[in-house]
Amino acid sequence: MPIAGSSKIDATGVLLSTTDFNGLQLNGNKDVVSVGAGLRWAQVYNFLAKEGLAAVGGRVGEIGVSGLLLGGGLSIYSSRYGFASDNVLKYECVIVDGSIVEATANDSHSDLFWVPKAGGNSFCIVTRFDLATLKSPKVFIESSEYSSDQAPKFIDAVYNFAQYGATIAKAALTPVVTIDAHMKEVRCLATKFYDSDIDISYVWSNFTKPIIKPVKHDYKLQPLNEVLKSYQGWVPGTLRRRWQVISSLATRDAIDLIHGTLISETNRRLADRANATTGVSFQPLTKEFIRQGILKGGNP
Repeated sequence: MPIAGSSKIDATGVLLSTTDFNGLQLNGNKDVVSVGAGLRWAQVYNFLAKEGLAAVGGRVGEIGVSGLLLGGGLSIYSSRYGFASDNVLKYECVIVDGSIVEATANDSHSDLFWVPKAGGNSFCIVTRFDLATLKSPKVFIESSEYSSDQAPKFIDAVYNFAQYGATIAKAALTPVVTIDAHMKEVRCLATKFYDSDIDISYVWSNFTKPIIKPVKHDYKLQPLNEVLKSYQGWVPGTLRRRWQVISSLATRDAIDLIHGTLISETNRRLADRANATTGVSFQPLTKEFIRQGILKGGNP
């Protein structure tokens, strides 16, 4: 039975499991990987890492392949390649009459190829995705945590990256502010990625001393599959989660409003709730990110 709010069929539809669709195969040129709909991204990255390859996919290993690709999908590679779904070359689908078809941008089922991209539409059941691969033997990941009194400088750094730093196509940033009103604890976290096999920490100068001093700091240069063994996102292991998304122009006023509302409303509503955490993750989307989607056929 579907979990209310977790899919558009809500609690009244039929939930189909694709867990047993778990095939993984590279083509002869190793530029296309066929991925079963029941896999998770950690499995895909582990498979591709043996060849020094990656794919435009999830930023957390436990995320399912289908859920990410059929909803668009943000990736650490998105500033160069667009949504994860922009890098699907072919869908294997089951249509309403039970037939199994393959859909590409230029075949007789091109409508089925366009419809699933980024919109989460369900005009068929996708059982396999053929994805473009990319060479990415290692990525740089830097994780930092900042005290609540540094929040204004943290917001400055997020805004500046959204305006200027995100034009560095190999860079990706996941900034998060979390608050536990019961414990009166506010945390500012930043996970910074760079698709490179060398140390390029200078890209993140606005997030380091002397501009802002982290209370915790760690960085690694590793293959992506190794990075994701330790990176679990900001709410790993929680029993219940609920997500909401809102889009806005990347202005300082908008970021301040979202941050301020998060703090004030959490304190007002959840001060007496133990073990409850809220947070906001700012997701800068660059012009090149959007351009890639247009170049690859556009999105619904």
